Amino acid sequence: MTLALNGIPVATLELKNPMTEQNWRHAVTQYKNDRDPSDLIFQFKKRTLVHFAVDTDEVYMSTRLSGKNTRFLPFNRGCAGGASNLENPGGYKTAYLWEAVLERHSLLDILARFIHIKKTGETGCRGAA
Repeated sequence: MTLALNGIPVATLELKNPMTEQNWRHAVTQYKNDRDPSDLIFQFKKRTLVHFAVDTDEVYMSTRLSGKNTRFLPFNRGCAGGASNLENPGGYKTAYLWEAVLERHSLLDILARFIHIKKTGETGCRGAA
């Protein structure tokens, strides 16, 4: 799955579930082995900013795909001092990802706070003196 803002991809997600007998580890394996980091959508600092490996219980993320050297970090809320997520009587343990983090106002706030454009060279026109 790809999330885009005004047509520009900002995040990818590999979604896994027990019905397919896959979990976040399978998603990480796919990112490392089946996704070409040289594809424009995956190029670091060119398109997508984050890649999520998600199942119904846990979320992991990476900001840079580097083939087999890609590192994924936990993006879980924690549970009783552990690295998992709390039970969610109303849905999946990972519902916070789309209900809070990827919710449009939250995502726009994250992008506004953490994306910086570096201008190189001159742009625009000089006015007459």
